[in-house]
Amino acid sequence: YSNPNCCVKYFKFLIRLLRKIKRLDKNTKNRGTPTLYFYAHPIEWWNRFSDTAEVRIFPWRSFKSKHQKILVPDNKFGKILFAALFSMEIKFPSFFAKHFQYPMIVLTKNPEQSGDNQPQANHQ
Repeated sequence: YSNPNCCVKYFKFLIRLLRKIKRLDKNTKNRGTPTLYFYAHPIEWWNRFSDTAEVRIFPWRSFKSKHQKILVPDNKFGKILFAALFSMEIKFPSFFAKHFQYPMIVLTKNPEQSGDNQPQANHQ
C-alpha cells in the first residue's frame, strides 16, 4: 500500500533540486508504454473494515528507495540517519504510518465474523 498523503509530496522541490545536483535527473520512462491503473486510498479508508476485522496500521518503509538514494548518503552518516529513522519508526509508529510512504495494513478478521464460533462437539 502506498500512502497518497505521504509527507514526501511536500519535498518534491527539494527532491528535484537534489536530483539535479547528483545528476540523477534521467528520463527513464518509456514513451508509449501502457501504464497500470493504481489508486491509493487515504489511510482512514481502511477503517471501513473495522466492523468485521481488527485494523492495524504499521510503518513499513518511510520513503521510496529512489528518494532514499537522493536524501541519504551511502556512507557512515547515512547508516546513522537510517538507524535514527528506524528508531523513530519504532517509537512513533502511528505518526510514521499516517504521514510516510509505505504503511503495512494488517486486517485480522473478528472471530464472530469468521463462523469459527460454532459450538464444538464434546468427544470424550
